[in-house]
Amino acid sequence: MKVDDRQVYIIARNVVMHEDVSGVDVRNSDSSVVVMDAESGKLEFASPD
Repeated sequence: MKVDDRQVYIIARNVVMHEDVSGVDVRNSDSSVVVMDAESGKLEFASPD
């Protein structure tokens, strides 16, 4: 996943993809997820869309 063009890893919460894997199903995903920046290790909240 990318946030502001940074590589991040989803640490907590749910992100659901569309069946055809064309993108995130925002309706069935949590409204925010906890992500970790791949370079700094900093944790933050982000929108899954």
